[in-house]
Amino acid sequence: MVIIALVMFFLIKYSKWGYEISVSGSSRKAADYAGMSYVKNVLKVMFLSGAIAGIAGMAEVSGVLHRLQQTISPGYGYTAILIALLARLNPLSILLVSFLMGSLLVGGFSLQTSGFPSSMVSMFQGSILFFVLAGEVFNNYRLVRKKV
Repeated sequence: MVIIALVMFFLIKYSKWGYEISVSGSSRKAADYAGMSYVKNVLKVMFLSGAIAGIAGMAEVSGVLHRLQQTISPGYGYTAILIALLARLNPLSILLVSFLMGSLLVGGFSLQTSGFPSSMVSMFQGSILFFVLAGEVFNNYRLVRKKV
C-alpha cells in the first residue's frame, strides 16, 4: 500500500492526468472550458480507486483472515473517508493518518479486554469526523452580524 500511495502522489502531482483530475475536481466548467473530458476523468478515477480498494480487500482476506467471511468489512469505508478528510486528500499524508487511525482501532480492541466499551472507539472516530467537518465549515464560511 505504501508503493501505491507513492505512485498516486507522483501521478497526481507530476502528470498531465493528475492536473486534469485536479481541475475536474475543482470545477466542471473549468475542465470543459479547457477541453478536458470531465466524464472521462471521473470514470477513470472511479475505476482506479475501485481497483485500489479491491487490492486492499484482497490483502485483507489473503493476508489477515485467510478466508472470505460475510462480515469482512466492519466499516472500513467510513474510516477511510475520515482518513481522507484528515489527510486533505494527499496520498503521503494518508499513510500517516491511516497509521494513527489504525493504532486507535487496535488500541480500542486491546482496551475491550479490560472492560472498555467497544462502541467508544466508533464514537471517538465520529467525534473526530464531526470536529473536522465543523472546522472546514468555519474555515470556509464566516458568520456576519447584520444590523437591522
